[in-house]
Amino acid sequence: MKITQITAKNLEEHLESILTLCDEFLALIGEPRDRSPDEKHRIIHQMVAADQTVILLQSDENDSPVGICYYNLGTGYACGGEYLWINCVYVRKAFQGKGYGTAFLNRVQTDAHERNATLIMSTRDQENLASDRLFSKNNFEQEHQVIITKNRE
Repeated sequence: MKITQITAKNLEEHLESILTLCDEFLALIGEPRDRSPDEKHRIIHQMVAADQTVILLQSDENDSPVGICYYNLGTGYACGGEYLWINCVYVRKAFQGKGYGTAFLNRVQTDAHERNATLIMSTRDQENLASDRLFSKNNFEQEHQVIITKNRE
């Protein structure tokens, strides 16, 4: 198992794998987006260009992509400084329960420690039991908060 941090230098080499995994993740959570290939490319390029966004791509022993994780660095008064917000942890079903998700979270926690982040946060669908097990197993605490969203009109 290998985790690669995506940068401007290696993005093109991994772009199609990233797009495929992101689309699989969105379909899994019931949020498929009808985006053109150009729009998808633009979004990923923006994520990599942003100093506050980290994209991690995970491969198996055959160097085949099996998962993606991306998160953002923020700063908040309430949490006492910098924090990491995990937007996505996705591991293909055939590779779940084999340590891939935990490896992602370990990498996120290492990054948080190196950045002196005071908090790591994420959301998950209440019905996603695999996600519940992953976060619980890695000592994340579930709080009872409501996520409020508004799409651009």
